[in-house]
Amino acid sequence: MFSDHHDTTDVVLLTGDITVQVMRKNVRNMNLRIRRDGTVCASVPFIVTDQAIIRFLEDRTEWIVAHRAQVLKRAETSFSGSELTQSEEKAMRAQLHKRLTRLVPLWEQRMNVHCTKWQIRKMQTRWGSCSVQSGRIRFAFALAFVPDEHLEYVVVHELCHLIEPSHDERFKALMTMYLPDWKRRRATLHH
Repeated sequence: MFSDHHDTTDVVLLTGDITVQVMRKNVRNMNLRIRRDGTVCASVPFIVTDQAIIRFLEDRTEWIVAHRAQVLKRAETSFSGSELTQSEEKAMRAQLHKRLTRLVPLWEQRMNVHCTKWQIRKMQTRWGSCSVQSGRIRFAFALAFVPDEHLEYVVVHELCHLIEPSHDERFKALMTMYLPDWKRRRATLHH
């Protein structure tokens, strides 16, 4: 499952939307780190088995979820607009709205789906959310600070939920069909 090559990162889905980047390194112990952008990283010795890595991550799921939320909350207050002036925030929001106005209809057409409404909101821990029942999508204001390839990933991700609400294999297959490099985009979204 995991690569045993140096400098190779494997991605493990931990819970919900949280993924862990697992890097095999010349280290003695397994270590967890949550970056300021919310990326969860694990450094593990080359000799540790895949099963031991999974157990290590599962045993620490609650800690990861709680600490990641704290890290993202701190980042959100410094990153999502609280340090912007009102006019700067308004300009950033308008620019993001313009980008989404181009991307959402484009991908709705490609995917043959339709969201009933989309809006931009300040969100603490997510890039986006989709209410499958109502067909509404919310995009995080923080997306105003990311490049188009990452914004496009979030748009496709949320629109895929209109077809498949969960993050199961069908969802991943849809993401791969519509956006073959989605895993790379997801892995670099937080950098």
